[in-house]
Amino acid sequence: MNTRILIVDSNPITRYGLRSLLETEKDIRICADAENGSRIEELIEEHCPDVIIMDIDIETMTGISFIKQIKTAYSHIRVLVFSFLDETIYAERVLRAKAHGFLSKKESCEKIRWAVRSVINGGLCISQDLESKLVEQMFFEKQAKSPIDNLSNRELQILELISKGLKPSQVAESLNLSTKTVENYRANLRVKLNLKNASELFQYAIEWKTRRFSENQICA
Repeated sequence: MNTRILIVDSNPITRYGLRSLLETEKDIRICADAENGSRIEELIEEHCPDVIIMDIDIETMTGISFIKQIKTAYSHIRVLVFSFLDETIYAERVLRAKAHGFLSKKESCEKIRWAVRSVINGGLCISQDLESKLVEQMFFEKQAKSPIDNLSNRELQILELISKGLKPSQVAESLNLSTKTVENYRANLRVKLNLKNASELFQYAIEWKTRRFSENQICA
C-alpha cells in the first residue's frame, strides 16, 4: 500500500523537487501539494495523507502553531518539517508541537529519502547535533539556557520579524494581530532579554540575526 504524502511549501521549485525525488520510490505517492495552509483541512479530507512535509513560515499561519492544529485535528498524520530555518532554534520547538522531525533544506537527496522513510516507519528525524543537545538537557537540567530558549513561540516569531526591519504596525498586519497586542509582546521581549527600550530590542534582533547567519555559514 502506498504512503500518501502532502507537501506544503511556498516555493514551487521545492514542491516540484520533492515530488520528483520521492515519486521515484515505488511505495510513495504525492497525493497533493499546496503553497500554504489555507486549504490544508480541505486537502486532508480529500486526499487522506499519511505524512505531511511542510516548511514553517514565520510570517504566515504555516508555523509551529499550525503543526499543533494539524496534530490536534488529525493525530494519525505524521509531520516532517523541511526548512532553511535554524535547527538549533526551531527543531526542538517543532518536536514539542508533536512534529516527527526537522530536516534542513541543505541536506542531500539521500538524506531526504532517509528522513522521509524514518518518519513513514514511525521514527523521528533529528540530526546528531540536536540529539546530543536533547540528551544533555535530560542529564543536565540546570544547564544555563540562552535567553532565546525562554521565549514563547509567538515571541520568537515577533523577534524574527523585528530582525527583518518590520515596524509594530507591519508585524501586526503580518500576523493578523492588533498593534496593541504586538506592543505587549515587544514589552515582554524587552523584559525577557533585559533590554531597556525599543531601540535596544531592534539592535538585539539585528545582531541575533547576523550572528545566526555567520554561524550557519561556518557550519555549511
